[in-house]
Amino acid sequence: MRLPCVSRDPAAPRTLHPTDKRAKLIHLTAKGLEAQRIGFSLFAKLEADWGDAFGVDRIAALRTLLEEIALAKASDAGSGVAVPVG
Repeated sequence: MRLPCVSRDPAAPRTLHPTDKRAKLIHLTAKGLEAQRIGFSLFAKLEADWGDAFGVDRIAALRTLLEEIALAKASDAGSGVAVPVG
């Protein structure tokens, strides 16, 4: 999987994988970690708003389904994509 927009982002520099020459490791800098924290916070607020509007159980089921889809797509691509949990 190519990540062109990430490859040049100073908040998430890439390095070579130590044993797999095909792979790249993506690291988050302090700026990248802060952006991730903000993104997770915004998404938590969105999920809470959706829970109020549509029901917490329905939104939890939606999240579970979307996580299953993401994992299946990553597995299909054989990408080894890390999917955040929790």
